[in-house]
Amino acid sequence: MHKLFTKYGLKHLSISQIKTIKRSPFAWVCEKILKRQGPPTEATTFGSFVHENFEKWLEQRVEEPEVVYISKESQEFWVDAWNPKLLKFWKDYRELYPTWPEKDDIEVEFRIELHEDLPPFIGKVDVLTTTEDHVIIQDHKTIGNKSFAHKTPEDVTGDAQLNLYAHAFRRDHGTAIVQHNQLFKKIKRKPVNILKAELQWSDVDKAIKEIVSDSLEAIKILEAYDKLGIEGFAESVKEQYLTTRWDFGGCPHWKFFHECLTTITPPTYNEEKATIGDDTMPVDLHELVGKARDHFAEQGLKKFDLADAIVEAVAKNLTAKNVKAVFIRDGEGGDLIYNQLLNQVAEKNIAIFKKVG
Repeated sequence: MHKLFTKYGLKHLSISQIKTIKRSPFAWVCEKILKRQGPPTEATTFGSFVHENFEKWLEQRVEEPEVVYISKESQEFWVDAWNPKLLKFWKDYRELYPTWPEKDDIEVEFRIELHEDLPPFIGKVDVLTTTEDHVIIQDHKTIGNKSFAHKTPEDVTGDAQLNLYAHAFRRDHGTAIVQHNQLFKKIKRKPVNILKAELQWSDVDKAIKEIVSDSLEAIKILEAYDKLGIEGFAESVKEQYLTTRWDFGGCPHWKFFHECLTTITPPTYNEEKATIGDDTMPVDLHELVGKARDHFAEQGLKKFDLADAIVEAVAKNLTAKNVKAVFIRDGEGGDLIYNQLLNQVAEKNIAIFKKVG
């Protein structure tokens, strides 16, 4: 293992780390070297909520759950609408996949070496079963935005995470069957879709080579950080960071990034493109509206009653949390709900910014 991994206490890698390395080296340094963790989000918390309950119900072979488990971590974002959504996920999943795994086949951990210069990779497979010829891997994936989901079995065969899982458990099996259990949060009638694909080991080998190549970029990042310090490193990755920091709603480390650029005149927000602002990261108005919409839709509100309830709830939330700035996406300003909300936001002297590009 490269000495810099040891120097900075990096004992393992994961596919999620590699995705961060490719998207935002600065965020990876913040999280893995400086141990700066961003706050949880509604989306990640909902995913954990679903996974925790699926794990418990699979282990206990609960066909029709009567109790939903809500962890302390989930309580911050949990709303009544989550429970019926979770139960619908479970009902549809069991109809599509009625086989019960053994207890030892649930949440199966692995640790695997891929390259002498890299720490070992670790991970956890949601459900892992085997036959004489196949290793069968299931991955539960909660999805808020359908556009980010795999569409075809071919998409599944190219998934780096699933290929890593297959490689970790290949042993003497002829092939691997990987299964994406897609749990769509915003689809009501049939929110679960299962995509399956069979992997050939030659294709898995190609995927592992790509993973190793991407992972070795971490050494270059560590070398730059080790030489430049955090301020110099922030300057060196500035261009990439500014083009990716709004991915998935914004980077929680952007204020710290700004603080590192001590020699640069701070840019300001404008209404055409969100850049770096004062001391408060804009709140994603889309996320707040979506959460309120789910809650009130479950109560049966329709059209204008629904819109009024959402506007009132989100406006109260912004006031209660003393929000200083919000951002919207292209096209949202013309929507009835957003139009009413933006008027209220302006009255409260909350800054409004648009994510473009």
